[in-house]
Amino acid sequence: MRIVLRLVFFCLPLTFLVGHSAEAFAQDPVATCTDDPATKTTTCRIDNPLVTQRMTEYDGAFHPELFEAFGHCNLFDCNKRFGVQLPGIPLLAKDQITVSADGCVQTGGSGATWKRYVDPLDFGLLLGIHPSDSFHGLIGVRNAIVKETGETIINPRRIQEFLGKHLWIPVDQPLRLGYEDDNFDDNGYWGHDGDNGNPEQCNLDNSHGFGGNAFVIVTIEHNQPRPATAPPLPWDIVTADPPNSAPAFSDMFDRNALLFNPRWGWQTVQTSDRQSFNQCTAALHCSILDLGCQQAALAQCVSQPTTQDTIDTFSMVGYCGGVFGGARGHRNWTIVTYHGPLFWSNYSGPTPF
Repeated sequence: MRIVLRLVFFCLPLTFLVGHSAEAFAQDPVATCTDDPATKTTTCRIDNPLVTQRMTEYDGAFHPELFEAFGHCNLFDCNKRFGVQLPGIPLLAKDQITVSADGCVQTGGSGATWKRYVDPLDFGLLLGIHPSDSFHGLIGVRNAIVKETGETIINPRRIQEFLGKHLWIPVDQPLRLGYEDDNFDDNGYWGHDGDNGNPEQCNLDNSHGFGGNAFVIVTIEHNQPRPATAPPLPWDIVTADPPNSAPAFSDMFDRNALLFNPRWGWQTVQTSDRQSFNQCTAALHCSILDLGCQQAALAQCVSQPTTQDTIDTFSMVGYCGGVFGGARGHRNWTIVTYHGPLFWSNYSGPTPF
């Protein structure tokens, strides 16, 4: 009798999984684009942008490796369907785009887990209702120039940062949209009935803004003049200048729209000395625990968002800056392409390594 009961217990969830098709829950990204020849403008609306990975190229191809989640997770895995047909939204050199977005995403987990796509909210006992530190829609146009500020975008950023701004595209590339989360397995657009988020932010009656599935609208103005760029800080990554480069080359970007043979900002001005990151940040004067001091020093050095590998045992005793060096750990900018000979210079670390 106990054996029969165990078989019934395991069969019930299996029957549920088989009895509901993936198509009933998963919702593919869909795009509609319209052209206005009079204004040389294309407007594209992307419904249900993919939220199961950090960054997605909308290249018009079928991707068997991509998946959509369409239900709750169990002890073994989340309900997924692999194979996603992505819309194709090409961006051409000299296009200028504006982006708007709205709606909500199922972020998965326990409790009420729908959150706004652009400006999500969290709730905590200490902070109450507050802007979320995660769960944001992202845009990843490579090396676009923000017309209003002259900033060059070298890494994916939150869509929220660029609402109402114009992004100039320097090189042909597909539109890239993404999502910010620490677990993508159960993200999607499923299970909205009775789940308006915590705090409430995705009500289907639109009492807290549009509460349906997320969407993105991209307006593309074609053949626009290049905006002025802001003067780079010493450790900003900047495009190489082909006429003044040695050896000369024909393009500032590779075939993946990555910077090709870029330079540091300090290399764009006349100087007889090689610069040091420590000289720029003056971080030697900051305590290892004084994060405010370190951030202020970094702001004098680089305007582009960077990430830093956290301090480990080796850095605490002096490696990679450590407690005595100016740049503690490893600081990461972005992916670039270099072409040319590579030469050994020197080793700056301590012995015996």
